[in-house]
Amino acid sequence: MARLRHFAVCVGDLDKAAKFYGDVFGMKRHGREDLSIGSAIYMGDGTINLALLNFKGDKGHDFGDKPEGQIGANHFGIQVENMKETQALIEKHGGTFFFDLGDERKGNFERKFKDPEGIIFDISENGWVGTDGRKIKADPAHAFLDEELVPQDRLKGRIKHMALFVRDLEKQAAFYQTVFGLKHLGYDHQPMGSAVYLTDGTTNLALICPSMPADKYKPGANHCGFQVADLQEAEANIAQAGGSFFFDFGDAKHGNFEKKFKDHDGVVFDISKHGWVGTPTYTAKSTAAMEPAK
Repeated sequence: MARLRHFAVCVGDLDKAAKFYGDVFGMKRHGREDLSIGSAIYMGDGTINLALLNFKGDKGHDFGDKPEGQIGANHFGIQVENMKETQALIEKHGGTFFFDLGDERKGNFERKFKDPEGIIFDISENGWVGTDGRKIKADPAHAFLDEELVPQDRLKGRIKHMALFVRDLEKQAAFYQTVFGLKHLGYDHQPMGSAVYLTDGTTNLALICPSMPADKYKPGANHCGFQVADLQEAEANIAQAGGSFFFDFGDAKHGNFEKKFKDHDGVVFDISKHGWVGTPTYTAKSTAAMEPAK
């Protein structure tokens, strides 16, 4: 079974961002890596790896000749059982190879692709540091990585939701269902746009087609969502750490509700008490706005 285990965002200050997500959600810092294409700090909630990125140079990204200063969601990653078989499926259904990162022989390896709309994603057999699916521990060259998972009682929030902006909901949903076996949960139609919800059984993946002209947005990773125990406490922690409220989405009375924030760099993320449909920690009833899965 393919598993969503990695989400990456571009930030302005790696250490400041790591402190923000550690202080607010209790995520653990697993290490820093400095490569020719840029630098990263890896955070983990025990299930999902959150990579904080600073790109440089002209490789490893989709920013042309201006990688410095980029802010916001960048890509996501799926752990798979067989990389070669998965690559064949990706290419059969319209995805294209982008580049390899890491060393396949040492476990710290991912293969990057673009889906039919050009959205970047990774696949990995061995998984990411800070996740429950990690198979190969860091080799001596990566001994700086802390492989111990975060104590669950320390966590204040868990990543349970990832969202992508897309242009063709049906085509994109079919791609991720066919290639990775994600389950189709249903549709949601709101004034802001329409969405298809998919799941790997642990994490909700929302494909969102915004209600705006196609030339006003770019397909790609858009935000992630943290499930928290107490919305008011989480909101206070966010404000104290330098984040700011963005807007509410959904209906708090019916449970299908999330509050959107921006961190100190302007990176958008959600928090939700009830969680997202398709995850084991989802506690709310389905709302009338959600159409039956097809």
